[in-house]
Amino acid sequence: MLVCWSQVGYFWVTLTAMVALYSGIYRVALDLHRRSEEKRRKQETSLATMAHQTVSHLGTAVIGMTRSAQLDAQIMLQQQQQVPVCRLTPPLRTVAVS
Repeated sequence: MLVCWSQVGYFWVTLTAMVALYSGIYRVALDLHRRSEEKRRKQETSLATMAHQTVSHLGTAVIGMTRSAQLDAQIMLQQQQQVPVCRLTPPLRTVAVS
């Protein structure tokens, strides 16, 4: 009878130790996963912010170029009509090739 109780006790002691060990491993793995997800979200947010700033900067540059082209077209039209023009940028100089 004593042997039977020691075998049952051995089973439950081993089972309890394994459950405690694996629950500790699970908690550590879950914590590492949460940290990894938080870091990934932070990187995605940073990347999205940088992309937004880059696109805004490029959009401003394109709009500026478009406005410059429109202004140049208006200036050429006004010069053809001999109307004095107030330019914000110096006129483009063309060089004749001989």
